[in-house]
Amino acid sequence: METTGVGKYVSSYAGVEQAVFYPNSINADNQPLPVIAWANGTGFSYTIYENLIKEIAQGGYIVVANTETMSADGTAQISSLDFVISENSNPDSVLYNKVKTDKLAVAGHSQGGRSSVNAAAKDSRIVCAISLAGSNFVEEAEILSTPTLFFAGAKDLIVSAQRWIVPAYDACKGPAVYVCLADGIHTTCSTSPQTYSGYAIKWFDAWLKNDDSAKAIFKDGGQLSTDGAWQDFACKGM
Repeated sequence: METTGVGKYVSSYAGVEQAVFYPNSINADNQPLPVIAWANGTGFSYTIYENLIKEIAQGGYIVVANTETMSADGTAQISSLDFVISENSNPDSVLYNKVKTDKLAVAGHSQGGRSSVNAAAKDSRIVCAISLAGSNFVEEAEILSTPTLFFAGAKDLIVSAQRWIVPAYDACKGPAVYVCLADGIHTTCSTSPQTYSGYAIKWFDAWLKNDDSAKAIFKDGGQLSTDGAWQDFACKGM
């Protein structure tokens, strides 16, 4: 029985392909794991984000992604969470009794970042969110009270930080962090996933595993605010 690395299986739920990634140690561990639902950018499936997804799963999370290519309203992402919860009750699933059903989160890129904001605003089960280069709408973000990490890229010519991301950060009501990758372009999360995965895992650790040391990373004076690879750090409610 393999206990290192990341496992994957593909299924279908509500007519949409779902891909589930999980640490292989899930087979040996008795503790259920938190869940993160991933949402894709416009026109893309989860496959271009697979390395990033695997790195997050390796951090001790079940990550579910789907093939939805127009994800903005958050519906497909919420459906992915429903799918994983249903797998927790399926004796034939590797996730049987392995899902921490009260520790759910969302993350996504570009239009998928907007999806994460909308899913978190709509679904009270969602504990925290990440919007990565998200094409967020202010009128959607202003009803968001779920803790959210907003990533931007200083060299992103597709989703401008000042037009889309900063206004969403300013508008949201809950705890939030905004930070801009100095050399980041729109697709850095797929070409250099390790740039984001470490901080993404710590964000999930902070809210899904109640890790105070991880939460400190995102406060003023914490690791992220002093990391030279990032700029324009801001936080509120932390």
